[in-house]
Amino acid sequence: MKPTPIIVIAAIVLSAFTKPCVQEEVELVCTKRHSTSNTCHYNFKINGINYRYMDIGCKGKKDEIIKKAKAGELGLAKEWKIPCPEPKEKPAN
Repeated sequence: MKPTPIIVIAAIVLSAFTKPCVQEEVELVCTKRHSTSNTCHYNFKINGINYRYMDIGCKGKKDEIIKKAKAGELGLAKEWKIPCPEPKEKPAN
């Protein structure tokens, strides 16, 4: 049985208005500033994967950087260049 072109077009149009089921979890783990090179390093975890962003001149504010990362407007690189301590989970009592 062949799908009619109207059904195919309707499916394409309807799928364009759906939201993705998986939302990205953007977490800023740590920031480090290098005064000698005047750069700020931001380490993010997005869906459990490490990403970094380097701000040359430290021009961006922390809140703006986080908003841009959540909106997908930053050029993020994989893996951290500057190591950050992982947050320790508190033991459940």
